Amino acid sequence: MQGVNARHKLWCTGDVIVVGVSGGPDSMCLLDVLAHIAKKTGIKLVVAHVNYGLRGEDSTKDQVLVEKYAKMHNIPCEILVCDDVSTGSENTWRKIRYDFFAQIVKKNGAKATAVAHTKNDQAETILAHLLRGSGLRGLSGMRVCSDSQVIRPLLFTGREDVLSYCAENNVQYNIDESNKNNIFGRNKIRNELIPYIEQNFNENIVNVLADTAIIIGDDYSFLQKQNTVFWKKNNQKKSITFSVKTFLSKCPSVQRIALRTMIEGLNKTLVDIESGFIEEMQKAIVSTKNKRQEVSRKNLKMLRKGDIVELTCLSNTS
Repeated sequence: MQGVNARHKLWCTGDVIVVGVSGGPDSMCLLDVLAHIAKKTGIKLVVAHVNYGLRGEDSTKDQVLVEKYAKMHNIPCEILVCDDVSTGSENTWRKIRYDFFAQIVKKNGAKATAVAHTKNDQAETILAHLLRGSGLRGLSGMRVCSDSQVIRPLLFTGREDVLSYCAENNVQYNIDESNKNNIFGRNKIRNELIPYIEQNFNENIVNVLADTAIIIGDDYSFLQKQNTVFWKKNNQKKSITFSVKTFLSKCPSVQRIALRTMIEGLNKTLVDIESGFIEEMQKAIVSTKNKRQEVSRKNLKMLRKGDIVELTCLSNTS
């Protein structure tokens, strides 16, 4: 992990790092490794744990395990116990978790939150985005260091290596049995699709997908730098306008990135924005059949009148 930090400069001496810990093997491994690094480098840790209460006694056991480790190693520990969130979705629970992490980062003047995504999580993410339909941003997967003060020190580490580390260093962890439930798309990819690909196509598929994400991510970063702002935003109307002529002067890749950037600027998220919708927008903009073109999706509406395109957020989801 020190090698990852040397390449990506995730922390420096004296930095405060919030560690998101669920109690599972990945996050307990991350916490233990960072605890050892902290003793040598002078970084300071704060543990953050969210108890959703979704698994009854098992949720309580996770909290107890995390609190016990933090106390044993004299690490401050922040706990969020949720009210009834059983009717929520994975996105809802994720927002609760990351909002809490952001609060702890601010409270402690921390540099970032470290989360325990591994190479296997990266492969699952790439497949999920590919199956849904995604552009370069989605296919580049997760980054080691994101713009939202989140770092992923284990992103180049496989799950088998995590389990080996825990066994060799006597790191206790709990297994979330709900991960075996394939009603969630991510679990189905993990438990069925990846094993099928490994057995029938490529036993090294996890590494292949993780490596591909790095390549695509580098290409996407390059294209982003070509994406100069050519649109005007009206915060009061929650709308963006731009010239068709200017849009068409850009290469198709930059056009797609620009549209995604505009949507994120209005909608605060790109969740559920699939590549098919972006392609539909592009076709409407370049069409010569009618001077007026309209494309709508959920809370977004794009209207083209002659040379002017207006993109409007009908209801802000932030």
